[in-house]
Amino acid sequence: MPKLQKVQKTNLSDQVCKLIKDNIKTGEWAEDSRIPSENVLAELYGVNRLTVRNALQKLNAMGIVETRAGQGTFVKKFDLQEYIREVSDLVLSPEMLEDVMEFRKCIELECISLAIKRVDNQNLDELEKAFDAYEAAGEEQTTTMEKHLDDIVEADLNFHYQICSLSRNSLFMLAFNAVREPMYQYIKSVLIKRFANVSKKKNASAIATNDHKIIMDAIKRKDYKACEEVYMNMIDYNS
Repeated sequence: MPKLQKVQKTNLSDQVCKLIKDNIKTGEWAEDSRIPSENVLAELYGVNRLTVRNALQKLNAMGIVETRAGQGTFVKKFDLQEYIREVSDLVLSPEMLEDVMEFRKCIELECISLAIKRVDNQNLDELEKAFDAYEAAGEEQTTTMEKHLDDIVEADLNFHYQICSLSRNSLFMLAFNAVREPMYQYIKSVLIKRFANVSKKKNASAIATNDHKIIMDAIKRKDYKACEEVYMNMIDYNS
């Protein structure tokens, strides 16, 4: 049990919220463990139950804890992607297309540069699997593109995330996941635009698959220039 911690009499629920998060971060309350009851927390922090309840409601909304009926409140495995997905409607706008493109040029090209410096053939298995999944998703595409579009977009995102992971830079990986939902919507809008002409869908899909293969093979050869050339065209939503 954590030591007794008194809080200031201002913004009490926010302070209690922070104290609970601190105990979760330090491992005092592990993932999927039940945290103390409202009564115990109120006594522990020197506040009333309503303050604790408000703090728990905030943590529930953030996806940090979950309250199970008749069981109590449990520490939840935090999923940044899920959280971003939940709030994406509040921040996404058509104007963000340009921002996403600029973000990808900065982050993903740097990830490629680092991947080329740091990767060896033994580390390429996940990238090759991601490419195979992307290729398979493209082959599933039929005249009813909408049926498979989400699968293609998800496979596309995973391919680029694997490149990001090859950089071995944890902050780049975090940044990629933080904007995963805007990128998802961005890639989806690009594909809809490029596949608008039904008669050229298969050709467009084949070109996209070939571009991904060129990038993968160029990383294997440690050829940054080849990657950059294809990448710049791939992520430009006006092309």
